[in-house]
Order: sequence, then C-alpha cells, then structure tokens
Amino acid sequence: RTAWSAKETLVLDGMQDCMDLSFRTPLIDVALAPWTYRAAISFPLIVDMAGEPDEFVDFLTHELFHELFANNQIITTKNQRSQSRLQWEKLFGSEHSGSTLVHIAVHAACKYMYLDVHHEPYRLARDIEHASHLPDYAKAWEYVEQHDYREIIAKLKQRYQEIANQKEIL
Repeated sequence: RTAWSAKETLVLDGMQDCMDLSFRTPLIDVALAPWTYRAAISFPLIVDMAGEPDEFVDFLTHELFHELFANNQIITTKNQRSQSRLQWEKLFGSEHSGSTLVHIAVHAACKYMYLDVHHEPYRLARDIEHASHLPDYAKAWEYVEQHDYREIIAKLKQRYQEIANQKEIL
C-alpha cells in the first residue's frame, strides 16, 4: 500500500493521458493475495503482494491497463472479448493468439509508463525478463520491441476514437 500510494496519482494520470481514455468507474476493486501462482490476474483483479513493492506497482499498472482497455468511457468489453480481439487483429495481425494481441497493447502502454512517466528503464528490462518464460507475453514484448511503442499507442487511440465516432452516429 505504501509503494502504491507513493505512485498512485502518477500512474493513474499517466495511464489515462497515455491512452486518452478514462476509467469508467471511480473505484476499482483490487484483491491482494500473497504467493499466488501468478503475479496477477486481470478479471477479477488480483495482485500478488509478496514481491518487491516496486514490482507490485508495475504488476498493478499492467492489470489496470487491462481494466482501462476493457472498461472506459468509450467501450465496456468485459463480456465481449472476442469482439475486441477482432478489433486488435486488424491493428496487429491475425497470426497472434488472443493473449498476445491483448498484451501487445498492454506492453506498449506499460513501456510508455516505464520510459515516459517513471523515466526508469530498469522497469522495462525487468518486465521483459519476467515475461520471457510466458510464450504469449514474450511474443507480445517481441512485437513491441520490433515496433515503435508510441506508434502502437497511436493506433490504439485512433481505434478507440473510431469506435467513439461510430457511437455518435448511432
């Protein structure tokens, strides 16, 4: 809690500025659990609190990007994952698994946070290392490292704006 409270405003503002999205709800439930088999789970949002405080902030940031992408002022896709996957296939290619597609977006946004908000490149290196043994995550990082993360973010922002414009027409 201490680690998060020190970075909370920086992270939440940085995330929303990065994507030009805002969280749909003002309160997001996060369950904390020690020694989970994974560092974090998106839905429901559960984060392992047994690691280093600095890593906790990054794990929570990662999971909150899932929440921001799925539940924002433009769309709510928690129950429409296949639809969002088809949207992201158009952006990043249909050769990727669903998990890789989602993590291309999340990892590009996290890279922005590490480099442009925190200004701490070690966070990026650590995240890539953590992901190296998870095939879909590693492929997503490989994609992000081969493409400009700012370009990936620009494509995502453009897609969300297209969806918002379509809603205005309806």
